[in-house]
Formats: sequence, C-alpha cells, structure tokens
Amino acid sequence: MRSLKALNLDTQWDYLPHKGTDAQVVDGHLEVRWVGGEHGFQAHIRRTVRPSLITLAGPPPNNTILITEHVTDGVAKALERMGWAGYVDAAGNASLAAPGLAVRVTGRSPRGEKPTHTAVPFSRTGLPVTFGILVAHLTGVVWTQRELAQLTKSSLGSVNRVIGGLRGRYLDDDGRVMRTRPLVDAWTAAYVETQPTMWPSKHYASDLWTDVRHLTSEDLPTGCLFSSELAAHHEGLPIRPATALVYCPTDRRTELIKAGRLRQDPRGSIAVRPTFWSPAMLPDVTEAPRFLIRADLLLEDDPRLEDLARELRL
Repeated sequence: MRSLKALNLDTQWDYLPHKGTDAQVVDGHLEVRWVGGEHGFQAHIRRTVRPSLITLAGPPPNNTILITEHVTDGVAKALERMGWAGYVDAAGNASLAAPGLAVRVTGRSPRGEKPTHTAVPFSRTGLPVTFGILVAHLTGVVWTQRELAQLTKSSLGSVNRVIGGLRGRYLDDDGRVMRTRPLVDAWTAAYVETQPTMWPSKHYASDLWTDVRHLTSEDLPTGCLFSSELAAHHEGLPIRPATALVYCPTDRRTELIKAGRLRQDPRGSIAVRPTFWSPAMLPDVTEAPRFLIRADLLLEDDPRLEDLARELRL
C-alpha cells in the first residue's frame, strides 16, 4: 500500500477467509486512516483484470474495492458502472471515497512488463488442456490423460501438470471438476488475456455471405465451429450479428475460403481463428461450447456484447 502511504494515509491490511464466488471473493479488509477519520473497505485482489471481466462478475459485495497490478481507464469505468467502492493499484493509481476522504489518482503507467497468468492450468500451454477438462465435464464424457493430450494437441506431461495444478482447488482427488463456475471464470480470464497473441484471427470479406446470418452450418467444412456474435444469435440471444467468428482447423482453412469466396480484408465481417483442439474433441456440433462463446463475446470489449455474455448460461 505504498501508494496510499505516499498520500499521508495509514493503512492496515487483514486477510479474511474466502466468502462468495471466486469472481466476487472478499480477500481481506483494508483499514484506511487519515487525520480526522478512518474507514474500512472490503477488498478483492486480482493480479490482472479487464473491463469485460468486471462486467461479467456483476455487482460486488457492498463497500468492496479492487486491488490489482494496474487499473486502466476502461477498468476504472467498468468498476464505477458495476458499483465498486474504488480501487488501488501497484502503479499508484487509486480511487477511494468515504466520509471525510476523497482519493483520486489516475494516469500512472504500470511498472515493467504487463503481468501475465503464470499458473500452469492458465498458462499458454495449459489453457487448451483446461479447456478440454471443462469440455469433458460439461458434456459428460470421460477421457484418459493420454486421450486428453491427443485431443488438446498437448504433451502428456503438460496434461499431468495441469491436472496437478487444478487438483484441490478445482478438481477432486480423482480429477473430477468440483467447482465448475469458478474454473470457467478463471479459464475465461486467462483466455481473454492470452488469446490475441496465441490464436489470432484473420478477417475476410465474402461476396456470398454479405449478411453473416446467411452463413449456415452446411457451409462449414468438417471441424469448423461458430462462436461470438453469430453463435450467440443461434443460441437465441437478442442480437443481430454484424460479424461471424469461425474456428477452423488449419488444414480446413483453404476449403472454408473457397466455400465462401473469402478474400482477406482487415475490416471484413468474417473472422477465422485456428482451433486449439482436435476436431475429434467436439464431433457433430457446429457451435463452440457456451463458455468459449462467452469468452469470445468478452474479447470484443463492447458493453453490448458484455451484457449478452452475462445472459449466456453455461
């Protein structure tokens, strides 16, 4: 809390037993004292955060602030919109208000490189494996570790490390998911942060699919899946999709391009993204799992789509 001490504020921090869901957990109590008064805040600690994830979490417990590495303007606006009591970050930015207290420090840049998720299940190599674990759990299938490695294009060692990292908090001793929503939310947070550099999309225009609603499952090569806006439309959410996101195995991309007469266009309404799983993982379906659709909606950083993501039930 060095940034608060620099403002001549005394602080006392006490950890608290976790209460509520992972998305709205109260990690501790922050007491702030100044000449003439004091006030206590509940606090939620998260290393990194995006505006979309603040929106997804919904309103926090009363009198709760966020403590994190860096609060951008977008995150600050999302915190205010969702009713948070304020924030403090490691860069020195802060927003706190109480009777007799008003703190507002903005514009300070984060120190060093942008922090990233380092926990094995939510690392770049672990995300596909955790994705596969969630798919298996939500669809009721059972895969061996070797099968999971093949379906997620991962090594057997990576699968073993991910399961070990999840066991106790998200998985039971037998490797079964015991806390579905917290695991989905943790995966979503890491995926939203990592996806743009790990599995970037290419954008295309099409003379056939000028309205993306004309793009149907019959048009997709085997192994391709819809996600984001068009998939949300298919799920019955109130949206008129302006774009289509298609996950496509790399060896099927040429077939998809020919089917839609696609031509590369950075402003095109059709985005094609490589799958990070084997087609055998999701056979006989044409839409991505709902938790991936939700994550892709959040990636757009569009308040309209963030609200839709919250409506999408898992």
